[in-house]
Amino acid sequence: MPLEIDMTLACPKHEKGSLRLKEVDEFDKPDTITFTKKPNLLCYKDLADRDASRAYFANEVAVMDMLHDKPHGNIIKCLGVVVKNGCIFGIKLEYHAVSLAERCADKTRPLDIDIGKCIKGIADALVHLHDLGYCHNDVKPDNIVLNDEDTPVLIDFDSCLPIDQVLGKGTTPGWGDDESTTSNVKNDWLGLALVEQHLRKARLASLHK
Repeated sequence: MPLEIDMTLACPKHEKGSLRLKEVDEFDKPDTITFTKKPNLLCYKDLADRDASRAYFANEVAVMDMLHDKPHGNIIKCLGVVVKNGCIFGIKLEYHAVSLAERCADKTRPLDIDIGKCIKGIADALVHLHDLGYCHNDVKPDNIVLNDEDTPVLIDFDSCLPIDQVLGKGTTPGWGDDESTTSNVKNDWLGLALVEQHLRKARLASLHK
């Protein structure tokens, strides 16, 4: 029997006027290609996991709202929130087709991106976040996408928190300080160093295939 899902239980509540982000229609077609990110429903059946997923999504909404009037060219742009029945059902984001992880794994083309430019772009994004008092806390190839000019763009802000706040979702094992319990810049710089290491290994493998 199919699982009946009540989206109002999976999505954070929305209060009119509480966000700087505008409300948008999920199916509007703006000039740029977009996608709508929604709460993770894979853990819907487990109450604790569902509550955690809703909290992570609410956190990402809050960060996107904070960045609304403090944008950066290497951070994903949010066009607004999708609101239904008094809940935030989704956040509409710019769409980029290829993640850095996918590009590194692509055996059909040479890995000819400018590694220095890529790392500097994400470093600039992290400095911007840190200057605002936040850390991303989950820097890894899956959370970096490339635009048509191979400019790196940082995505996935559900682990992003004010500096020194206790981690919620936290870092992905192996891509940061696995012992860390708080949001801190070490998570970000260690993650970026590991991304650069991953890129250079993938470049070497690409040259010797």
